[in-house]
Amino acid sequence: KMLGQNVNRLLLAAEIIAQAEMIFQRRDDPRVLAEWKNRNTILGQSVALKCGECDVSGQVVDLDPLLGLIVRSEDGSMLHLPGQTTTVVAIHGSA
Repeated sequence: KMLGQNVNRLLLAAEIIAQAEMIFQRRDDPRVLAEWKNRNTILGQSVALKCGECDVSGQVVDLDPLLGLIVRSEDGSMLHLPGQTTTVVAIHGSA
């Protein structure tokens, strides 16, 4: 609409889902992982997270397509937090 053209939102949504599925199928491709990390805004950031019933604070040190967020907690331990059940509560900035 911003460009003065009508867009079928259902077709657009279907294409976005198809592209996301294609990328998901290639999640082990090092180029896809590198691009995912490059576009990620919390990698290297000090964050507060909620994972299930647990509250976690620490620095996001890596991303893994199977393990999710890899976080160094404030006590120095390394945690693997699944993306499906982890929510970013706050971003405090670079650690």
